[in-house]
Amino acid sequence: MRISPRRFVILYAATPGAFVDLAADLSWLAALELDEFALDQHLNLPVDPETAGVGQAASLINQAIGVLVARGRTLGEAGDELDARAADAGHSRYEAATAILASVATQHPHATPNR
Repeated sequence: MRISPRRFVILYAATPGAFVDLAADLSWLAALELDEFALDQHLNLPVDPETAGVGQAASLINQAIGVLVARGRTLGEAGDELDARAADAGHSRYEAATAILASVATQHPHATPNR
């Protein structure tokens, strides 16, 4: 029996629980248990209007983690690598993520991150 590698798709919505029905449909179609789908895992962003830029920073960090996953890291390894790059350079996670995304833009000039 061949075991397929895990694939990740990260979807964002403004409303918690927005993808519950989608997850239920996908679990049925793929013959997977519903708990195989991680829903609402990153809901810890501040809602204070004075920290509105935090959401954008979190988005860029998640994009950089996605780049590292695309390069073969697991989700956990990607987060660890981002933290290590930030610590090695004496930067924040956001600054390390920005550097990773800049390297993608340099390698693929038409692939620009969402801002």
